[in-house]
Amino acid sequence: MEQREEKNARMQAPMIDRSVSFEANGELLLPDYLGEISRLLRISPTVYPAEQYINGANAEFVGRLCFDVLYAGADGRLYCAQSEEGYAFSVPTDGESEYSFSVDVMPEVVVGRVAAPRKLTLRCKLRAHVAGFADQELCARLAPEIEDRVCMLGAAVECGRVRMATGEQTDLYGEIETRPEEELGVIAMRAEPFVTDVSAIPGGVRCRGEVIATLLCSRGGTVDASADAEETDAVGPAFTLTQRIPLECEVPLEGAGGADGARARVTVSSLHHTVESGRISLAMRVLPQVEVQSCETLYYTKDLFMPHMKSECRYVTGRAQRPRFCANRNYSVSDSFARAALLLPAGAAVVDAHADAEVKETRAEGKSTLLIGEVHCHILHRQDREWGTCEATVPFRVSVDGQADSVIATATAPICRVQEEGDRVRVDAELLLSLRGSSEQEICYVEGAAFEPRETERRTDLEFCCPAAGESLWALGRRYALDPAAIARANGLDVDDFSDSAALGRVQYLMMPQGEEPCR
Repeated sequence: MEQREEKNARMQAPMIDRSVSFEANGELLLPDYLGEISRLLRISPTVYPAEQYINGANAEFVGRLCFDVLYAGADGRLYCAQSEEGYAFSVPTDGESEYSFSVDVMPEVVVGRVAAPRKLTLRCKLRAHVAGFADQELCARLAPEIEDRVCMLGAAVECGRVRMATGEQTDLYGEIETRPEEELGVIAMRAEPFVTDVSAIPGGVRCRGEVIATLLCSRGGTVDASADAEETDAVGPAFTLTQRIPLECEVPLEGAGGADGARARVTVSSLHHTVESGRISLAMRVLPQVEVQSCETLYYTKDLFMPHMKSECRYVTGRAQRPRFCANRNYSVSDSFARAALLLPAGAAVVDAHADAEVKETRAEGKSTLLIGEVHCHILHRQDREWGTCEATVPFRVSVDGQADSVIATATAPICRVQEEGDRVRVDAELLLSLRGSSEQEICYVEGAAFEPRETERRTDLEFCCPAAGESLWALGRRYALDPAAIARANGLDVDDFSDSAALGRVQYLMMPQGEEPCR
């Protein structure tokens, strides 16, 4: 243990850790070229990352929310429409510290109501998990003229530091080969990032994975709302096409090191397709957000006093975060359901399926952290000319190495497959978790001290002390206002750690040095 540490230690302390629930509302008016709403089938929200602002004693967060609406028209065809809305929320701060924030925003409940044949009102409940950090100095504030005369007892603490960054938007492209003689129409399209390999490198974070693009298509060309439903198949044989597009990017992040844990969240910010003879071309932009969590050793002043002076210390208790894990993890989940339990009509054919996921509970369990949640698989089916949807819920319980008290977890299910097996339906999904976990420890350090002359009568005779059981040289030095090093020299003791009571061994008495002697 260092008896004196010259570093001005700065610890990143967790100042804010809270969940915020809020709503985003919107209204969708359908253009004339889309059919009227006969049956609303699904609404899929996509949340874009929030921008951050400090406004007085509040941190303000604003972002965008995109609704993808799939519905059946009065002509029996499938249609897709989009609506984009803004969202905003805030959290209070102390108004003084300089904060850095880690924010995860996830949709919880989305509701749509058909207000008119071409009008839809939308409401989405969202939940944001906000973690705010600020640096704290662990050094004692002392006048320069007395620093060299003060005895300091140093201590070390292993604590974590979280760094965040948002990368540049990256363009990705892909193609799906089709038969040249086949005329296809794309009804709806979605893209799910599946980032499975995230690693910290010196000065940045590297992300690898893929984006799974799924197109809901129909044969017979683009949707024509004026087609005669009695003369043609109103929807055609709808089906899905899937393309996996490789994803690799590096996000610069100052201070990141190769030994740090890292996690990433990727959002598809734009998505386009072009139908050509023999192929469908895909173009998209993705926006990566990364975090690293490192472990560093900080030194601080645990105690101090000045020899031959009366010392009064100001002790402060701080919270240090101890890193546990920071990574992306993926798991496979599956279950089998009776068609009747899903309210899936007999004879109905499954056309498409996609899933979302949520973590409902986290708790420490032994030396690990248990995450409990659900994957919700949304199934689109058709029977004759009727379209419908149902939902299969697959629970999951996954364990992550490291006992964490505070966990931020973003869950998605980028891959979902549904297989019909007679009167049962089997659901297989890939669960992706972006995780960061830590635990807290309290540390007590000296922020400052006041000193007054010690009123003692100067003595010329020797003074002896019998140390109590478990008493250290530091405790004796503080009690007698003497430098512990001076006591050790006066008694011929070779001691490295003055706070270690075992250093006195079987010493029965000690001679207290007299007179002024500078602190070392």
